Amino acid sequence: FTEVRGSISGHVFVDAGDNGAYDALFDPPLGGIDVTLTGTDVLGNIITPITIQTQADGSYLFPDLLAGTYTVTEGPVANYADGKDGLGSSGGTLGNDVLSAIPLAGGVDAVNYDFGERPAASISGNVSAERANGSSVVVPGVTITLTGTDVVGNPVSLTTTTDALGNYSFDSLIAGTGLTVMTGPNG
Repeated sequence: FTEVRGSISGHVFVDAGDNGAYDALFDPPLGGIDVTLTGTDVLGNIITPITIQTQADGSYLFPDLLAGTYTVTEGPVANYADGKDGLGSSGGTLGNDVLSAIPLAGGVDAVNYDFGERPAASISGNVSAERANGSSVVVPGVTITLTGTDVVGNPVSLTTTTDALGNYSFDSLIAGTGLTVMTGPNG
């Protein structure tokens, strides 16, 4: 007996349009990103997790799959904030960096299972104290807390301390509404 096989494919990319849909003209690809396939084939066999990396053009392909129900999971992407993902041609369930319950029929090449990322943002500054004579001095060791809500509704609560030059920075942030609250030494 010969089983008709299909595939699942997609892209990992910087989502310039913030819509979860890959556009080769506008969305820069992300190569070298881990993507993992799991699931159960039509014969009831549980698929041992298969992890591959995206190509230089951001694409990935899981070929030679029997009909079944599959999940594709994107690995962490350094220096980028999580963006919107897109379900492909065979449907499934959309999750955060997880596209699950993908129904793959025999011989079907399911396409456009895409993972969008966004450039990470940062907030930084400097803490200084003004003296009575009008000059200022940097203040190291001040605790700075950033609180608010990110664009997907998750609460944000981050803390850092100013360095020896009074500088602080919150890196790898995603878009949202934040409020910076500073607490410092007496005086």
